[in-house]
Amino acid sequence: MQRDLKTDMDFLYKNPRIEIGNDYLTHDYLNLVRNKIINFSKKNKKFSIIIRRESIKNIELYSSYVKILEYLNNSGNEVYLSMTITTSGKYLLHPLCSAIFYKNDHWLYNYNNEFFLKENKKINKAHISVRRRNEERFMFFKKYNKKFDGIFRYLDYDLNIKNKSNLQKSISNTELLDEIKKTYIYFCFETSTIDYVNSFTEKSLITFLCQSLPIMFLKNKTHLEELENMGFYLLNREMGYIGIEGTLENKVDEFIKCVDRCNKMKIEDVNKIYIKNYSKIMNNYNIISNIYFSNKKLNNNGCLFLTKKPI
Repeated sequence: MQRDLKTDMDFLYKNPRIEIGNDYLTHDYLNLVRNKIINFSKKNKKFSIIIRRESIKNIELYSSYVKILEYLNNSGNEVYLSMTITTSGKYLLHPLCSAIFYKNDHWLYNYNNEFFLKENKKINKAHISVRRRNEERFMFFKKYNKKFDGIFRYLDYDLNIKNKSNLQKSISNTELLDEIKKTYIYFCFETSTIDYVNSFTEKSLITFLCQSLPIMFLKNKTHLEELENMGFYLLNREMGYIGIEGTLENKVDEFIKCVDRCNKMKIEDVNKIYIKNYSKIMNNYNIISNIYFSNKKLNNNGCLFLTKKPI
């Protein structure tokens, strides 16, 4: 069951927190981190543990953190964990709370509310663009050998990919966002290096801030439902793509079918779908913008930052 967003946002703003960087999310540092958390709990009855702009990649390590949370909450503390995921849990803050940690020192925060709301007339039918390789992205771009009716970009691609004529050159972050703002259908590949939960990073934020018709690559049958439970509208269901279980290749093949269906559509028909769902698209935008562009600031007093890199 998903927790209440307002309650969790209030908890996050009112209480101190421990922020743990990706460089400490290994079994080698577990005892050190556990001791830091226990010592912190002696001075702070209520606090949150933030995996900043990351997730615990390993389920065994995640289970160790859950045991720490269980121990603290059964010992009179009130402690919750926040990661960049759509998945809910007893000791997990509402998934949207993680959006706060893309503010201030992330490249996306260079762009304000006005930037996303202006000059966003739709002229491109569809857009697929990723900058880094992971298994499903590489598999998709290697297997997809049809002419794509839209913007098709994959950096860090392998020489064995046959359809390089589809690929377009690297561009700046501003140019990328401008492209997506002017696109009807945006296919999003989330960060998917974890199997036990579903990611919710800046890739999802961009999808909703740019007011496109979003189609998310789904690694399982729960991802779409989790996003919908967060209040988001996606085009997946209308395109007959709701996720399947099975091998990664099966999942990529299912995604390719969805891309093909969109690829065959006329831009005039896509425009009709966009107009029909415009209020839902703007609701997507409002969910993120109300958090992301809020003037409310986190208080760093009394917080503990565990990272080898500056936060």
